[in-house]
Amino acid sequence: LLSVEEIVDIAFYRGMLMQSAVTRDHQGFSGFAMVSVNPQRLGSGFGEEQLSQIIDLIRSSKKNTQGGLLEIANYNIKGEQYVVSGSLLLLAALRMVLDNLLETLVTANNDTTTVSIQPIVSKVLRSSEYILLRNSSGHIETSILRGIATVPLEGIDVPFHSSQLLPCVAPLRTVLQKYIVPENVNLGALRKHYIPNLTAQPFDVSREYFALVHSITSSPVLQKTLDKWSDSGNMDEQELATELVIELLAYQLASPVQWIDTQSQLLFEGTGVRRIIEIGTSPVLCGMVSKTLDSSNGFTCMEVNVLHVAQDRETVYYLDRKASEVTAPKTESPLPPKAVVEQAPAKEEGEKKEAPSAQEEPAASVPEEPSGTADFDDKAPHAIDVIAAVVARKFSMEREAVPLDKSIKAL
Repeated sequence: LLSVEEIVDIAFYRGMLMQSAVTRDHQGFSGFAMVSVNPQRLGSGFGEEQLSQIIDLIRSSKKNTQGGLLEIANYNIKGEQYVVSGSLLLLAALRMVLDNLLETLVTANNDTTTVSIQPIVSKVLRSSEYILLRNSSGHIETSILRGIATVPLEGIDVPFHSSQLLPCVAPLRTVLQKYIVPENVNLGALRKHYIPNLTAQPFDVSREYFALVHSITSSPVLQKTLDKWSDSGNMDEQELATELVIELLAYQLASPVQWIDTQSQLLFEGTGVRRIIEIGTSPVLCGMVSKTLDSSNGFTCMEVNVLHVAQDRETVYYLDRKASEVTAPKTESPLPPKAVVEQAPAKEEGEKKEAPSAQEEPAASVPEEPSGTADFDDKAPHAIDVIAAVVARKFSMEREAVPLDKSIKAL
């Protein structure tokens, strides 16, 4: 679909759009954060359903919550890890409700069937601690979000994958339309292979799949296509696939990441996946997949290798295979001089050919040909050099001509 340079361009624009999705005060505070929630900390009977119920109850009390944001942004590990985006006030309320709920469950001997969540939410929203935070004109520190089942994500003050970022969809769509065009879309590579984490269903160009994406996103672009959909075969599949890819990528930044269901597709739906390779700076997704496999109780009948492109480089690139396992391809061309095996003199005509002795020396192996490249020390670039290189490309400047003391807006 895209070259590396085009991917960098899109990632740059996407990052700038997300940063502009929130308004900051003169001190740079946005009023938003994200927290990781582990429902299992509250007991085995508490899970995704109860967490969603609590979030809905807090959000529905608009009088006490000032209509703030509170949404599950990432579904990572079933029953164990969810990431919630929201305003600091409502995230603080979530932490208080979960802490209070644990105290109530302990008293009830962890019997979730006898515990009602509604009274606990009401109690928290009327508590002096919450009212003090709500009426405070100062900033709420993210440290207050840390509780028994909640951990704030340090350094993140943008509510990623939430409805707060919906205004970014249209400009991102415009950028994507510039780079993703029908003639560059490989439909064969996408269909039934690409699993968008927005739907957690294998990509397809069908009315049903368009309807599924529209039900999640309410995309006006997809609505127009659905309104004029024809099953007569007059629809251009290449153009439909292009439109669908663009809408999936545009709405992905403002929609929850369905990683739990995506893992289910990969591991438990008969896809035949034997290797999962994560490409990134650290094996975050590898850890999630490993935990999902550990909790599956052997439900998947295949052995799945979970690898990270950097940490498992030898295995990913098959560099750990022994030389004896690698069979050199047969060729009619003569062996290189060093690998030539000395031949016995030709037998006289009619003389019997003898069977090779079991003690014969094995044929010499073919040496690797020199690569023609020199070895260089691998040095990590400084962050400022990376940013300057991206900016230089965007403004068609030499890297050295980029003034490091100016803002992007000034440039």
